[in-house]
Amino acid sequence: MMESLLINNYKNIRHLHVGKLGRVNLVWGKNNTGKSSLLEALSIYAANGRVGQLYDILKHRGEDLNVFRFNANISADEELNSFLPLVSDHDRSILETGGGIQIGESDEKMVSIQLVRVNRVRVKQENKTVTMREVTSLNSPLDGNTISSHLALQVTNHELSLNYEVAMDGQGVRDLDLMDPDALPLNFPFKLVSSTGEQQSTLDKLWSAISMSESEDYVIKALQIIEPRIKRFNILTTENNVKEQGAVPFVMLEGKPNRVRLGSMGDGINRVLTIILSLINSKGGLFLLDEFENGLHYSVQRNLWNIIFELAESLDIQVFATTHSNDCINSFAHSSVGKDGLAIRLDAHGDNISAQLYDNPEDLIFAVNESIELR
Repeated sequence: MMESLLINNYKNIRHLHVGKLGRVNLVWGKNNTGKSSLLEALSIYAANGRVGQLYDILKHRGEDLNVFRFNANISADEELNSFLPLVSDHDRSILETGGGIQIGESDEKMVSIQLVRVNRVRVKQENKTVTMREVTSLNSPLDGNTISSHLALQVTNHELSLNYEVAMDGQGVRDLDLMDPDALPLNFPFKLVSSTGEQQSTLDKLWSAISMSESEDYVIKALQIIEPRIKRFNILTTENNVKEQGAVPFVMLEGKPNRVRLGSMGDGINRVLTIILSLINSKGGLFLLDEFENGLHYSVQRNLWNIIFELAESLDIQVFATTHSNDCINSFAHSSVGKDGLAIRLDAHGDNISAQLYDNPEDLIFAVNESIELR
């Protein structure tokens, strides 16, 4: 479990240090204080900076992804520019000489992304000349033995002294998994759930991973927060009017003979399903949830927090969720009494973001009840 958090130069977070973390962490703050960026940064750290995760973040934010395929008409600068939305102020110099993007727990336990130069050079070995690959800083001079050279993003896990490079060679980013997974494994298993949830095809995979296990009981328990009559749940393959197959969630209700599509029961219950399936599939790692309260009436939030706290402890999951809602903060505070929960308020100060920690649930409850401004 992460004990602290350090983020430098990621999107609108020039610098953020959170010196203490809980097992379940709720993050709030005004607009543009970095709440969603914090979750994305955590996903990059958990994924060890894999290009596939960078791609997913860029895709979700609607960035241009034309460079993520073989394309001889793409310039090296265009390849590099495609990653700049992830850098504070889109500032290329940060990747060149400003330390790059840095995400982790400390300077020693950190993943960094910076710009380097990759060269093919001739080297004499045992009376013969061979061609080797070398990685240097941008300001390292090229000598007469250099055959070719191109820029690359270097992703480094400083704790494990592991790294790989993503070529910026004018041919497009050709593979979303540009390294041997065994050479640079995930830091943690993780799931990142956006404010809009997941596609049904994704839910089908999440359900398949836990079906026929004791975890099914937690899914039923969570769905019963919205509809107490639910007694069974499954995701089934169906055909629509154009004969296309799809995975559709169904439930059985007490006293009803026929199954019911979960989608017909409102957005709230679908949001609960997404949260609980993603949480269980984060076993031993991080669960990241943007805008907890979306689609959830305040009356059900405390019960859902109770399940999240229970699963986080039993499945060894560290949870980070964001919110804009005082109702969410209040329900979190009540659920966290006697448990390992931490509330974190983010505030912007010029280019830096600071974190104010609330580790006493009673203080949060008092602030909400007295209508003290928490945003």
